[in-house]
Amino acid sequence: MYDNFEPFNQIEPIEFQFYPRNFEIYANGQLQQKGSTELVVGTKKITDDDYANIMMVIGDFTNSLNSQIKTNLNFDKVVTSSDRILLVKLPQSDNHSQLNMITSSFGATRENYSFEQNEPYTCSIFTQNGNVKKLSFNLYNNTMIELF
Repeated sequence: MYDNFEPFNQIEPIEFQFYPRNFEIYANGQLQQKGSTELVVGTKKITDDDYANIMMVIGDFTNSLNSQIKTNLNFDKVVTSSDRILLVKLPQSDNHSQLNMITSSFGATRENYSFEQNEPYTCSIFTQNGNVKKLSFNLYNNTMIELF
């Protein structure tokens, strides 16, 4: 269904704009909310930051996500997984402990960082024929937000 990639390759940041019309919010694996939306999500490569190399901005014109997710995001590394491109921010030391497994897989991207409750530590980009079709964000409060 989605494009396939050679796993665990670090790649250059990709710039795109994506206009999802639907969202789903999951908490602890259970669907909590879903609906339609009018969002624009854009990314831009960063060259003047010691850690981050890609910035993402989410424009929520209808406030459909009700501040569930921070709208200005920075990620440190862009890596591939089998069916997605991952944007990650993986501190060696942080204010939560659930990143240990993913940090051991990809390596820490910075020494310390304190995440906000609505700030994702990963964003999965799912593409078809090179076009973005879905974004999936993992947040610290055991929340996952999907935009498609």
